Order: sequence, then structure tokens, then C-alpha cells
Amino acid sequence: MKLSVKTKEVDEELLMRVLDIKVGGKKASTPSKSVNAYVETGEINEIHKGITLEKINEINEDNRMERYFNGDISRQKKDDSLNFVFLRYNDHRIPDERSMETIVDLQYPHTDALIVPSIPAIVKEYTAESLLNTMLTFIDSYVEAVEKMNSKSIVGIIPSKIPRQFIPNLIQYYHSKDITSFVIDSDGTSLYSHPSWLNSFKREIKKLSIEEEGFIYNLNPNPGKFMKKKEAVLAKDIIMIPFGIDVVGNNHVPPRLSSDVWDKILTERNKGPRRFYPEEYSYRRAEDVNANMIQIKNENITMQYEETIKIREIVKEEKSVKPYIESKPQVKEEKVIHRIESSKREISAPIQTTLF
Repeated sequence: MKLSVKTKEVDEELLMRVLDIKVGGKKASTPSKSVNAYVETGEINEIHKGITLEKINEINEDNRMERYFNGDISRQKKDDSLNFVFLRYNDHRIPDERSMETIVDLQYPHTDALIVPSIPAIVKEYTAESLLNTMLTFIDSYVEAVEKMNSKSIVGIIPSKIPRQFIPNLIQYYHSKDITSFVIDSDGTSLYSHPSWLNSFKREIKKLSIEEEGFIYNLNPNPGKFMKKKEAVLAKDIIMIPFGIDVVGNNHVPPRLSSDVWDKILTERNKGPRRFYPEEYSYRRAEDVNANMIQIKNENITMQYEETIKIREIVKEEKSVKPYIESKPQVKEEKVIHRIESSKREISAPIQTTLF
């Protein structure tokens, strides 16, 4: 079934909007926070799996490996939500035609839209024109494999670590394939700290007049780093909603240390896992340094999802969420509204051309 997007409301002062996303009999509204299989609420269920060329070869050669891979994804699906399967291709080599078809076959039965895999290893390995050409080769190979069997919509991937000069090339390629919804893969960084890049991306969407035809999803956002003496940090993931991100995804980028070692370090520093405070739009360390990190993470997801529902209702009733957002102490302290308004002016400014 094809994906459809309809704009219901537009915030009169900020960059956010209320959308209805439909696939078959399923519907999700935005702005939204994606959830996982362990969270009871939610409209968009995010499933994330890493894969390499070696793993693909193993799956091609061993039926048990394929069964295990499929089983792991199936266990994470939710019947009452849109299921989006994100594959993280952790290899800098381009898969051949057979291997790319395997990637699509693994993803296709489980997802309500075919999302181009994220490609962090390619972005890290290549530079300049070589990076652009390798990205386009990978993406085009994936799209061709999907088109052989497709009755589902394709959603494009945009790595936020690529130079801004390549954003028009990617957007124009996707547009040529009638792909108008996009996932920005932050790969563990924050779009809040990268406003000029996001403005450039949104301007390209505006140039092609396709803003109303799709949604923007932020995958792997960094929630914000604690400074040494600060007790609270701005929630840099959920705050991207008034900047125009329709769906805030989860961060799957693992820490450089194992989770066990990292938990031990936090405990020794007398610092527990971070907890989201919707009344502040901040994260604070949990008071109990031994608190279960996964449990608190899922509680944060639930609170952020509930917060997006509240935001939708405010926009519908009051036409703008600006007074509500700027009432949050952490938002006020960081002067976030000023940054949003600055971005809106830059994106909305007429495009100037120079005649020679």
C-alpha cells in the first residue's frame, strides 16, 4: 500500500505542522515521537537493525541466519501502529545486485514504507565527489531493487554528516523518483547544533514545492550533552519539532564503550540515566544512580509521545504552539524561540540570483 500525507494544520509562527500519514488502514498524526515494541502507546513503531556485507552473505548462504533475522524484526512489530524498519548498512562497499535484493527482501515484509538504509560507513569512508557518487550509486541500486516488486512507498535517507553542497543532488535525485518523504540520519549528532545545514535542506524542499507531499523524520538524534556543572540540559531531540521535524526518532548509535562499562562509569560518577522533564523540556540525571536505563528510556519515549499529542491539540485550537513552548524554562534559558524564528526567516527568504 502506498503512503499518503495530508497537511491538517500549520503553525502560524513557528516551522511545525500537523500531518496525517496514512498507509492502507493505518494512520499516524504528526508531530510525533516514534516508539518501540516495549512502549504501550504510540502511532509510529521504529525498528532498527544493523547489517553488513558479511551478514548479507551469511543470510544468502544459511537459511537459519535469514530466519533469525526475520524473527528478530517480527518480534518488534506492533499491529496497531505504522511499522518503519530502518536498516543501518555498516559497510563502505557497495552491495552487488543480488545482495541489494537481499537487503530489500529482508526489509519489505515488515515495514509500511521502504526506507533507504542509512550509510554511515560510506559517509565516513569517502569525501568530495567520490562521496556523492558512491551515495547515489548505493541509493539508486536500492531504489531499482525496490521497484522490481514495489507496491509500497519509498522514503529517502539524508545523512546529516554530508556536506551541504550535496543536499541538492540527493533531493533532486529523490524527486526524480517521486520520493518526497525523508529521513535525516543524525548518526548520534544533533540537528539543533547544526541549524544552517537543516535550513539548507528545508530550502531545497521548498524550491521543488514538495513540502506538502511528504514528512521529515529525524533518526538517531543526540538528546543533548551534560555540561560539567549543569544539572539540566535542553532536550535537543524533541525540541526539533518546532523547527519543522515531523517525527522525532530514537537514537540507536551505540556509545564507544559497552553499555555495561558505561553504566559502571555513570554509577562511579554518581550519575544515573537521563530523565525527560516535559514541564522544562530538559533532561536531568535520575536521582537513583542504579535506576534501570532501559526502563527510564522507555518512560522518556512515552512522555515525549504524549507531549507531541498535546502540541497537536494546541496548534489546532490556538493556531500556534509558540506561547506554550517558550514557557518552558530550558527553552527560555537557551533562547530557542529566537533560533526558530531566525531559521524561519532564512528558509522563507526569496532566493536571490546574480546576473552576469
